[in-house]
Amino acid sequence: MNQVVSRPLGVSGVTNPLPATGGTDADDLGRTRRGVPVPLSALDRLVSVRDYEDFALAFAGVGKAVARRCPDGTRQLVHVTVAASGDAPLDADSLLLAELRSALSRYGDPALPVRVEVCERVRLVLALGVRTRPDRSRGAVEQAVRDALVARLGFAAAELARPVHLSAVVAAAQAVPGVDFVAVDAFGGIAADVDAAGVIRFARELTAAPCVPAHAAGTRETLYTPAAGETAASVAAVNGLDEAQLALLNPGAAAPTPGSALVVRRALRPAQLVLLDPALPETLVLRRIP
Repeated sequence: MNQVVSRPLGVSGVTNPLPATGGTDADDLGRTRRGVPVPLSALDRLVSVRDYEDFALAFAGVGKAVARRCPDGTRQLVHVTVAASGDAPLDADSLLLAELRSALSRYGDPALPVRVEVCERVRLVLALGVRTRPDRSRGAVEQAVRDALVARLGFAAAELARPVHLSAVVAAAQAVPGVDFVAVDAFGGIAADVDAAGVIRFARELTAAPCVPAHAAGTRETLYTPAAGETAASVAAVNGLDEAQLALLNPGAAAPTPGSALVVRRALRPAQLVLLDPALPETLVLRRIP
């Protein structure tokens, strides 16, 4: 690829018609050490589910991968969940996923379907009180706590389908030099598509949960809790269903009952990646303890 040094005469600007995806930075030393043995595990012969996972991990542009055998209706398939290297953006229709899916099908069992999807991200929301030792600068210690939490709970350290425990948060913060003690005010997980205002509203009602779970790939249900006065028709319409589909998902439920959740979607979903995302500062709030 050639890149011009200066703007050509008469050109006022350039617009990309499509988003730039698929490119990643070169592997660092740690990634190289982990990645070099991986291709030798699969050897382009995908027999076990672990072979599919190792093959995906060795694929250029893939930073994290996990494979699992899952039922999909009446058949079995291998579900491979991936995240791009360096937490780069990755769309469901990206060329990277298409090429990986094609390669897995080529080298895998022809009778076993393969499904490749981008991970479902869960953002950690954390409110933490920190008391700094008297001989240390509060500002410097608080920044070190932020850095330590991102290093321990950020993308680089996160693993697909691995939950995050409150004890890991406390251990990471307490280990920072200059920290006297910490007190967790709130700890939980929220969907990645929630904006900053939604995170703030969520954090106000959040307590310190002992663990934020990370689901493996598999069939999961989406629930909807009807409000007073809602009917089966209105619940179905709000969730893009008809009444017959709603009844099929909830056999035995005669009518919506306020406070009782109804299943509005049942589908095979990818594995979740639970992480602290520094791109949204509202997810990490530090409080000074005198």
